[in-house]
Amino acid sequence: MQTDIADTIYQRVKILPVEKQRDILRHVEELNGDSKQTIWQKIRERSARIPAEAWQEMPTDGSEQHDHYLNGTAKK
Repeated sequence: MQTDIADTIYQRVKILPVEKQRDILRHVEELNGDSKQTIWQKIRERSARIPAEAWQEMPTDGSEQHDHYLNGTAKK
């Protein structure tokens, strides 16, 4: 049974683009405890995958106006 699951996963993963396969490998390594990255390294790695356009849309006053952005309250 376990082999059937592994075979199914392999068949589905091998048809994905290489970048998606890398994402899956990272996820499996994390689940398996193989990742030696610190939390900050993980944050930097994930942040690097966010397009520059998305960063430009982020509010510059997020720390000051967090209630507004999280709860919709009026800006202070």
